[in-house]
Amino acid sequence: METLAAGQPPRLDDLPDLAYALAQASGTGLLLVIDEMGKNLEATARSGGADDLYLLQRLAELPAGERDAPVLVVGLLHQAFVEYGATLSAAQRAEWDKIQGRFEDLAFTESPEEMLRLMASVIDADLPAPIATAVAKGAEHWHARLSSVLDGTALADALSAQRLAAVYPLHPVTALTLPALCARYAQNDRSLFTFLASPAPNSLASFVATETAEAERLPLLRLPRVFDYFLDAGSPASRPQFQRWTEVHALVRDATGLSEDETAALKTIGALNLVALGGSLRASRGLVLAALCERASDADEERRWTTALDRLTDRRLLTYRTRVDEYRLWEGSDYNPEAAVQARLDADSRLLAEVLEAVAPMGPAVASRHSYQTGTLRYFEREYADCATDLEAVNPRSSESDGLLLYWVDETPLPKLPATLPDGRPLAAVRARVTHALSSAARDLAALEVIESDDPALARDGVARREVRQRLVLARRGLEIALRESFTHAPPETGGVLLPGRVGAALSDLCDRAYPLSPVLWNEMLNRRELTSQGARARRELLEAMLARGDQERLGIVGEGPDYAMYASVLLHTGIHRRDGSGAWGFGPPTTDGLRSFWDVIERFCIAADTAPVTLDGLYRLLEQPPYGIKPGAVPVVLAAVLLHHADDISVYRDGTFLPQLGPEHFELLVKQPGRFAVKHLALEGLRWEVFRDLAEELVTGGGTNPKALRVRNATLLGVVRPLVRFAIALPPVTRRANDLSPEATAVRDALLSATEPDRLLFEILPVAVGHAAILDPMPAGEGPLRLRAFRGALFRAIRELQGYYDRLLDHCRIMIHEAFGVQSDPGKLREDLRVRSQYLFGRCVEPTLRRLTAAAVEPDTSDRTWLESVVMVIADRPAETWTGDDALAFEINLGEVAHRFGRLEALLRETVADPHESFDARRVTVTDQDGRELQRVVWVERTKQAPIREFAQGLIHKIRELGDPGMREAVALAILDEVMGERKLNTAPPQADGRHETVMRRKNG
Repeated sequence: METLAAGQPPRLDDLPDLAYALAQASGTGLLLVIDEMGKNLEATARSGGADDLYLLQRLAELPAGERDAPVLVVGLLHQAFVEYGATLSAAQRAEWDKIQGRFEDLAFTESPEEMLRLMASVIDADLPAPIATAVAKGAEHWHARLSSVLDGTALADALSAQRLAAVYPLHPVTALTLPALCARYAQNDRSLFTFLASPAPNSLASFVATETAEAERLPLLRLPRVFDYFLDAGSPASRPQFQRWTEVHALVRDATGLSEDETAALKTIGALNLVALGGSLRASRGLVLAALCERASDADEERRWTTALDRLTDRRLLTYRTRVDEYRLWEGSDYNPEAAVQARLDADSRLLAEVLEAVAPMGPAVASRHSYQTGTLRYFEREYADCATDLEAVNPRSSESDGLLLYWVDETPLPKLPATLPDGRPLAAVRARVTHALSSAARDLAALEVIESDDPALARDGVARREVRQRLVLARRGLEIALRESFTHAPPETGGVLLPGRVGAALSDLCDRAYPLSPVLWNEMLNRRELTSQGARARRELLEAMLARGDQERLGIVGEGPDYAMYASVLLHTGIHRRDGSGAWGFGPPTTDGLRSFWDVIERFCIAADTAPVTLDGLYRLLEQPPYGIKPGAVPVVLAAVLLHHADDISVYRDGTFLPQLGPEHFELLVKQPGRFAVKHLALEGLRWEVFRDLAEELVTGGGTNPKALRVRNATLLGVVRPLVRFAIALPPVTRRANDLSPEATAVRDALLSATEPDRLLFEILPVAVGHAAILDPMPAGEGPLRLRAFRGALFRAIRELQGYYDRLLDHCRIMIHEAFGVQSDPGKLREDLRVRSQYLFGRCVEPTLRRLTAAAVEPDTSDRTWLESVVMVIADRPAETWTGDDALAFEINLGEVAHRFGRLEALLRETVADPHESFDARRVTVTDQDGRELQRVVWVERTKQAPIREFAQGLIHKIRELGDPGMREAVALAILDEVMGERKLNTAPPQADGRHETVMRRKNG
C-alpha cells in the first residue's frame, strides 16, 4: 500500500499481499477477476512457468471464508485449466494439476438451444421472400426427420423448425455438431465465430461466396466441409487428447480409390465420431444419412448415400455396430502412451546435459561482427554442461572451431570458468534461466524417441504409432520453446565475468581479445580451412605463378579470374609483391598492417630454425592458435612469399632431403602434409647482406676514388668477409675434405679457407668461383645492383650446399642402413625399428661390433641426429664428420657385413624363443656352397652331456690332427659336417672346392 501511495507501480510478487490488504481495507472482501487467463497460462507453458504458477498458488491460498475479508479469484478460460499445458512434459502437467486442485471448476456449457440461437444471431440472413419460404418449408421437413432420428434425446427438443431455419445455410446436423467440435478441439465460441465469419477456406463465409440458393435448390453446408476446415486450421493437433482425431484423420487420408460420395461419407462419420461416442450425436445410420442428404425427404438421394455406406462397410473402411446402431471409423488402440513415457522417464538416469546433447545438439555460433571486420569466419562450438562436466579439461570436439560456448543447465551455480581452453582458445558459458521446464521437455522428447524406435508394440498398432509421432512433433516444439525461453535473455560468462549484450556480440568481443593479431584478409575463397575445388585450383595456379613468374608484374596473370582475386587481396594490395628500388618486381614484407602479423610469425618461425630443420606442421599449429587464429587456406600463399623473399638464407627439406628448388608440386603436397616439410635458416652471425647495397652505390658512383667512401667500403668488406671465413672454418672436417661437392661449392670452400685479402676475395675470387665475372669498379650505370644480386644468389647457393653437406651425408647413411637392415616402414621409422629389434639382442652379443651396435640402437636419451651419428660411427668405426672418401667406402662395406651378422643373430634368437630348451646350449651352423646355396641348422647341446661329448670329440680331433696336410684336415671336418647335416654324402672333392663352416652364436640358457 505504501508503494501505491508513493505513486509507484507494484511488483508482481507483491500482488497477493496487495490483494489481501485491499480486501482488509474494504471490510467486505475483494473479487479478483482475471480475464483471458488462458493467454497467461499459454505464456506460462512456453516459459516453463514456475514463478507464474507459484503466484497463482499464492492467490488461491488467500483467505476465502466468511470470518475474514475474503479474496475470491475468478479466472475466465476458454478451455480446461490443464489443457493450456498441452506441450508440457508429464512432470510439468502433474504440477499444473496440483495448482488446478486449489481452484473449483465452474464449467459453463451452453445448451443446444442457446448455441443455435447464438449461431443464428451471427448469420442473421436477410433472404428474399421465395427463398425464405423455401427455407422455412425445408426446416419443417428437417425438424420432422431429425425428431424421429433423435427421438427421446435432449437434442430433439432443441430442433424446432424456426431454429433450424434461422441457421440456414448450415445443415441441421452441422449446426448440432459444430459447437461440440469447437469445444473439444478448438477454443469454444471464438473458434465458432471464426468459422462463421472468416473468409478462410471451407468456412461458412467462403461457402456463401461460392454457392447460389434457389427456391428449387437450397445448398447446405454439410459436415465434410466442416471436417476439412478443422483439418486445415490445425487446431486439434495442439490439444493434449488427440488420439481419436489422429486416427480419424489418418484413416480418411490413407483411404484411396474412393468416390466423392464415399469420401464425404467417411468425413461425416469421422466428424460425428469425434464429438460423441455412444451419445445423442453418435453416428447412427439414420443420423449419418440425414447428415449426408441435402433434402430432408428424397428417396433417390437416400439410396445413393446408402449405397456409398454399404460399399465402405464392404471394404472394411467402416464398422457398423448393429447392437448400438453406430458407424465407427477408428480402429481403437489399447496402447497407453502416457504409461510408456513414464516408464522410460523412470528408467532414464542421465544428467540433463547428456540428455540435451542426445535430443537437441546445437550447431555452431558465429562471432558475426569480428568475422565481418577481419574477413575471417570465426565460430564457437556449443555444448551443454552441468555439474558432471570438468570445466578445467573441457575441449571442443573439433580442432577447427575458434572457441567453445557452454550452456550451463544445472540448478547449481556456475563455477568460475577457466580463462581459456587448454590450447588457448576462448571459453564462454551461458546459464539457463529455467532448468526445470527445460529438463522436463528434454526428457519427454528423449523418452518418446526411444519409444518410437524401440517399442515393439508400435510395430503392430498403427493407431498408437501415429499418436506417438504426433506427440513427438509436440515434444520437439515444446523443447524448442523451452530452449528459447531458457537461453534467449541469459548473459554469457567468461572467467566468471558477465559479458554485455547478446551472445553474438559477446563472442565477437571474446575473439577480439583472443585473436588480437588476426590478419585482415578479404578473400572468402582463400581465407578458410577447407577450400572448394575452384578455390584449390585458383590457389594452385597462384602458387605456380609466384614460383615461376615472381619477377613479372601481376605475376604474369592474365584476366581477372579467381587466381588474380587471390593475388590482388593477399599480395598486391598488401605490398608483399611490389617493385623494388631498381624497378624489378619481387616479394618482401607487407607495407600495410593487414597481413603484417601473418608475415612476421612465419618469418620468425623460419629464422628461429637455425640449428636443425623444423617441420612446418608446427608452423600451422602456431598460426591456428591464439593470438593469430589464421585459417590454413591462406598459409601456403604467404609462406611461399616469405620463402621466396628469403631464398638466399632459408632452406626447405622434404622428408629430410634438401630441396634445391621449390616447385608447384611441392606446395601441392605441403598443403596436405605439412609435417613432411621442414625449413632451416642459414645463420651467419654478424653477416648483414645489406652492405651489398652500400657497395653497389659506391661502385656505381665511382666511390673508389673517394677517401671517405673507401673507409666505408673497407668497413663493410670486413663485415661481410669475417663471418664468411668463420663459417668455412667451422665446417665439419668431412665437408672440408669432401670431393663430391659441386664445382662452385668446392671453389667457394677452398677460397674461404685460403683467403688472405678481403677485397680480392669478395670481388674477384668468390665471383669467379661461382661462375661470374669479377666485380670491377666503377660499373656501368644500372649494372651494379643486378650484378651484385646475381652474385649474392649464386654465393648463397654454394654456402647452402656446404652447410647441408653433412646433413645430406647422414641422410644418405640413413637410407643405406634402412635398406641393409630390411626395414619395412619408411626411413623416418628407422630408429624405432632398430630399437625394437635390438632390445631382444642387447646384452646377448659376444661379438664387439654387434654389442656396440645394439647398445647404440636402444639408447633412448639422445636426439635423432645424435642417435644416427652413433650408429654410423659403430658401423664405420669412425665418426662421420671426420670421414674421408675411403671412410665412406669402408662404411658401405662394413654395413653389409654387420647387417648380415645382425640378421643371423635375430634368426637364431627367434628359433631359440620358438623352441626353448631349458638347460641347453645352442649353436647356429651355416654352410654355404660354391653355388651360393646355404644350409642352416641350430644345434642343441644338453649341458649334462657336454663332458662325454667333449671326450668323444677329442678322440676325433686327435685322429684328424694326424693328417699332415692342413687342407686335408679341413676337408675331413667338412665331410663330417655334411654327413651329419644330411645334405650330401662323403666325397673326395679337393679342399678348395668345398664350402666353409661358420659358427655364429652360442646361447646359454638358464
